[in-house]
Amino acid sequence: MRRVCDRHFGAGADGVAVVERLTGGGYADFVLRIFNPNGSEAAMSGNGSRCAAAYLYFGGLWANEELRFRTRAGVKRFRLRERTGRGSFHFEAEIGQPRFDSASI
Repeated sequence: MRRVCDRHFGAGADGVAVVERLTGGGYADFVLRIFNPNGSEAAMSGNGSRCAAAYLYFGGLWANEELRFRTRAGVKRFRLRERTGRGSFHFEAEIGQPRFDSASI
């Protein structure tokens, strides 16, 4: 993961999002795993989940009104609100409350 995220010799990233489709219905459509540059797995990433949702939408892999990711921090929901044209859209994300207490991060 360090090589992939390296800004000089890799892609130059804050982390990597891995999306896997879940089959058989249930409470989530996809599993979303977020890996930090040091290789550890994060419970959740607001930016990472939004990037994954955009990837699925633009790739035609998100066809329903609501998208549900299973993450280590629980199920996170995204709802399409508006298609604004020219490859742009707005969606609502339910990703939980922010935590600012250093002991809970």
